[in-house]
Amino acid sequence: MRRHAVIMTSLALSLALTTLATGCSREKEKTSPEIPNQFCWSALEKKTVQPLMPAGNKISQDIKSFYFTDHISRTRCKLYVDGRYAFGAHAKFPRFEEDVDWSWWEKYKPDPVLAGKKAIVWDTGAASYLPCKPLPGAGPSTATRMELEIFVAGSGNRNDRKALSHLIKQFTAFAEKHLTCA
Repeated sequence: MRRHAVIMTSLALSLALTTLATGCSREKEKTSPEIPNQFCWSALEKKTVQPLMPAGNKISQDIKSFYFTDHISRTRCKLYVDGRYAFGAHAKFPRFEEDVDWSWWEKYKPDPVLAGKKAIVWDTGAASYLPCKPLPGAGPSTATRMELEIFVAGSGNRNDRKALSHLIKQFTAFAEKHLTCA
């Protein structure tokens, strides 16, 4: 009889502790930190990027000016959550005349997007390019196009393609508006 009481007490205590621990873990479920109102040259909508961010406590930004010369042919904006890369927007004027080669992204089964001259999206990123021969003093004189890329270090969820398509369209429109092309 006493042995039965000890077993029942142990079982009840175990059940209570499990319930308590489960309740605590639900209360502390992490969310993603809020993106600053001004981020990535104000080229992208915060409401579209925010859901792509991983859970964490602190967000930081590493950004270069959206400015190009003969000596500065690329720029970037990166967001980190708790020190880990979470999101990036990159723009560059390639120095050579090679064709746009996105063949290495084929393994990600990209979908086309209507932006710039050509654009594609896959589960963790998007890219576009637009013709742009910079005017003297407004970018690398050897460039003939601007390439734009967005990467997210998230879930790789196919549902992210809609958001990434929207973002590459925004980024391309921003670049077209802010670049001085001949």
